[in-house]
Amino acid sequence: MVKLNTKPIPKSRKLSPKKKKELLSKLENTVKNVSKRGLYFVVGNKESFFKVIDSKDKRITYTDISIREACEVIQEILNRATNKEIPVLIKRLNEVVYKHQPQVDKFIMDLRFYNHTIDTTEDMEKLIITEARQQDAYGRYQHAKENYINALYICKVHHSQGSPINPSSFQ
Repeated sequence: MVKLNTKPIPKSRKLSPKKKKELLSKLENTVKNVSKRGLYFVVGNKESFFKVIDSKDKRITYTDISIREACEVIQEILNRATNKEIPVLIKRLNEVVYKHQPQVDKFIMDLRFYNHTIDTTEDMEKLIITEARQQDAYGRYQHAKENYINALYICKVHHSQGSPINPSSFQ
């Protein structure tokens, strides 16, 4: 006869009231420590704008940001910051967003216009001119997007080094 390789099923242990209270207090302390600091999340999709939301109080920290990468950078910066740093960081990040976001939005709208014109036009000359403008607008959009994200990272680096720099001077 073959010997079966089985283990006995352990009997469930009942916790004593003292152990239950101790375990409950440890769990409450862990939850309290985690919930002191809010986590930030990015919500939105390509058809609309993106938002950065604070999970602690469900407050929208940033709204109407058209580039997901910019939202992810903001989310990364805020999630790594301490509670004391967050108000100062939000102020500096706001300055960067207000400086760069309108320019990026303008290029996005230009690209939408050029794409619509290409789709609807039947005139070959107008089509060629619009394609050239579209390519030019796309290059300017890529450049503006890169400057925007770099300015967000620069804001993070200068804040972590504690240097008093004005983020509105970023390119």
